[in-house]
Amino acid sequence: MRALRPVRIALTAGLLALALAGDRPAGAEEARSGKQGLVGRAQGYLATLTPAQRQVGVLPFEHPNRRVWTFLPGRRLGLSLRELKPAQRPVALEMVKAVLSEKGWAKVQGIFTLEAVLQEGLSAARRRRDSSWRDPLGYYVTLFGTPAAKGTWGLRVGGHHLSLNVTVVDGRARCAPFFFGANPARVTRGPRKGFAPLADQEREARTLAASFTDAQRKKGVLSSRVPGGIFLGPGRAMRDAKPAGLSLMDLRESQIAQFWKIVATYADMLEPTARAHVLTKAEQSDPRQVYFTWMGSIESGRDHYYRIRGPSFAIEYHNRGNHIHSVWRDATDFSAR
Repeated sequence: MRALRPVRIALTAGLLALALAGDRPAGAEEARSGKQGLVGRAQGYLATLTPAQRQVGVLPFEHPNRRVWTFLPGRRLGLSLRELKPAQRPVALEMVKAVLSEKGWAKVQGIFTLEAVLQEGLSAARRRRDSSWRDPLGYYVTLFGTPAAKGTWGLRVGGHHLSLNVTVVDGRARCAPFFFGANPARVTRGPRKGFAPLADQEREARTLAASFTDAQRKKGVLSSRVPGGIFLGPGRAMRDAKPAGLSLMDLRESQIAQFWKIVATYADMLEPTARAHVLTKAEQSDPRQVYFTWMGSIESGRDHYYRIRGPSFAIEYHNRGNHIHSVWRDATDFSAR
């Protein structure tokens, strides 16, 4: 992979630091200030949109596309950051930040940065042929319904290696499914060498797997090879990833504590209300029905996979060839419940 050109680094850093330039759109002052919660920031973002932009970027809450998600590059219904005016982009991103914790927002920034790394690795001919491929501004924001403190509406944020699917009920956000990916999982050369935005999701799970006794390893490590990908991607249901491996009842007390550290690396990416919604379901699960599965190598730097499967939630993580896909799924994905 070639080193990033200084000018491209500067452009990406400017985006990720939310360098605010240009006139402030009417109605967006408090959304831009970051003082409001998700409802206020969404209303501020909505106020910046022209009638033509609203036709594209705001869909009815019951629109069937609300339940469509993907982590692949490509177009979505909604408005991309590229399609927004420069002064609108930071307002949109402030809305996205309101769904996430500081930790989660840092990971999103990392995903944007890696997209620039991937774009820089493209040939000049490929960039000329399709300038949208590996575009750090190729992330789409879509509102479903009208943001309000009462009632139900939705927000989707998505692009390559990122999908946040948010339902807001009377001002309280719920986020599921949510997907974070990274390619490369760890940058191996250039100015960003060593950068690994999803490193904690690997580290905490590897710590648990490395602590297995021989008997636990026989039951909990299903294969020395990783599967071809995650089982719980777009178009799949939780039943497509069967419980397997070690249940919480098979773990020692210290291992159970480590297990919950893994879960926290996912739940802690969300703002407090959304975090509580997903985490409460996980913590209330019958420990006899919560399983941890590992595949691949326990050695750092090698291909590996793990899955956590409970009766009402699931986590999947897949790293093959220094390329991560990770997802949280919920039995009530996209639901207002």
